[in-house]
Amino acid sequence: MEPFSALAVATSAVQFIDFTSKLITESYKLHASATGQLEEHVILEKVTKNLRDVSLNLSTQVEKQTVLATLSQDDKELQHLCKGCHEISLQLLQALEKLKAEDGSSKWKSFRQALRTIWTREHIEGLEKQLDRFRQQLVISILASFRQVVPFSITHHNLITIKELHDRGTRIS
Repeated sequence: MEPFSALAVATSAVQFIDFTSKLITESYKLHASATGQLEEHVILEKVTKNLRDVSLNLSTQVEKQTVLATLSQDDKELQHLCKGCHEISLQLLQALEKLKAEDGSSKWKSFRQALRTIWTREHIEGLEKQLDRFRQQLVISILASFRQVVPFSITHHNLITIKELHDRGTRIS
């Protein structure tokens, strides 16, 4: 056997052993879980539901402003981000729901569920990354809108007052 052929066989064997160990570990975790889910999926589901609710609430608040006045470009962008965040969160929650094992499931069902979990891991991680991008954009958009609502200006008088307070603080010390 040629050296490269032997290396290819060894690599395949290591990959098979790695996949099998992950599968057995996931099966055990699912079977032992009280919720029928992996702990990481439980946490991801909670965070996703929270972000879905926050984006829905934010979108509702922006829509209420529409009654009072026309939406600014920033508000339109914020509403678009909320809608995208809501859509991705629903997709992620549906994908996580499919990975829940039934209550009191057998070892065989846990094994099949673990296999499904491993096969869909990349899809779940992709949705998680998309949701995180939306979250980051929402934060930036909200901060930018705060800046417009609450103008950050310090007048000359405020600077003098700050300097006086600082001088008093150094004299007390």
